[in-house]
Parts: sequence; structure tokens; C-alpha cells
Amino acid sequence: MKNEAAIEVRVFGLFKVIGPNGEDFTPKGNKAQALIALLLASNGFARSRTWLQDKLWSDRPQEQGSASLRQCLTTIRSSLGTASSVLLANRSRVWLDAERVTVLDRTHIAEAYLEGIDVKDPEFEEWLTQERALYDTGTQ
Repeated sequence: MKNEAAIEVRVFGLFKVIGPNGEDFTPKGNKAQALIALLLASNGFARSRTWLQDKLWSDRPQEQGSASLRQCLTTIRSSLGTASSVLLANRSRVWLDAERVTVLDRTHIAEAYLEGIDVKDPEFEEWLTQERALYDTGTQ
């Protein structure tokens, strides 16, 4: 729907989610920010719940990871305020409404991809290292 609030997300430099009127809708937690980043880096801004759990809660049993993902989704929706419906989920997948999300372009070449997001999970750290390598060309 055209009347629904949209968001912009900065992924270079400090991660930031910006609401329709310039509000800061950035979730406070690193895992909440990381979950949004994982979706943004995915084809169609969508991933399976299992894939997300494996990246953010790989050190936890499946049931605990599933509960942590549900809590994280609640945290994100809360932080998104008037744009909370931009985050969608069903029993198997989580996605962002691609028509209502703008990923801001890199403004300064020296800015790191997802700077400041520190998630203590080896699977996420491996993913982040691989993603940053894609953007390192020409930054040194």
C-alpha cells in the first residue's frame, strides 16, 4: 500500500534505520541490526528462519535459537515505529517489504560495511568477513 511508512537503511559506516520523517528507527541490539543487514544482503530481502538462526544463534539449540529469533523480530518491529509492517514473517521465512525499503548508497569510500555491528557468533562473523571482502576493492 502506498500510504504505509517506508524506511531507509544505511549499511556503510554506522548502521542506521531512518523512518519516513527522518526518525531514528535503528534497533538498539547488535543482533537486531544484524538480522536487518542479513535480510538486506539477501535476494529479495528474504531468508528462511533456519538460515537466520544459523547465522545469529549457531551456538544455541534449535528451540532456543527459534525463541531468540522471535524475540528479535519483536524488538525490530517495536523499533520501526510507524513502519513496523515493513518487516514480515511467516512460519518458514522472514523478509522486508522491498517496495518500502531503500538501502542508502555508499557516500564515502572509506566507510566500512556494517561498521560497529559486533555479533559474537562465528557464523555471522564469517558471513560479515565475506560480505566486507566484496566491498573492500579500492578502499585501501
